[in-house]
Amino acid sequence: MAALLPELRRLLSPVHFIPAFPHDQRLPRNERTLPTTRGPRPYNHNMHWISPASMTGLPATSAPIGQTASGLPVGIQIIGPYDEDGTPIDLAKKLGEVLGGFTPPPAYLD
Repeated sequence: MAALLPELRRLLSPVHFIPAFPHDQRLPRNERTLPTTRGPRPYNHNMHWISPASMTGLPATSAPIGQTASGLPVGIQIIGPYDEDGTPIDLAKKLGEVLGGFTPPPAYLD
């Protein structure tokens, strides 16, 4: 595939389909839901965006790219070529320099 797409060095995708959310483990995982603007979605749908990198063994890095109106962090997932762990990390560093990096949300706990 690398020979077919020699210019493909990074793939950008969402980290998640919603911004940061409180983790509530009172219910079993398969009974939990997450609120979205289109109604609740199954909690296990949070695995969809990380699956491409995880299932293929590609290196991936999450980087902050902004905040919601209420101050919750929004990130982007950077997926790099096989065996090039530094590629997504380098882009995350550059994004941090341009966008300001991580800003703790309200009520952030260290």
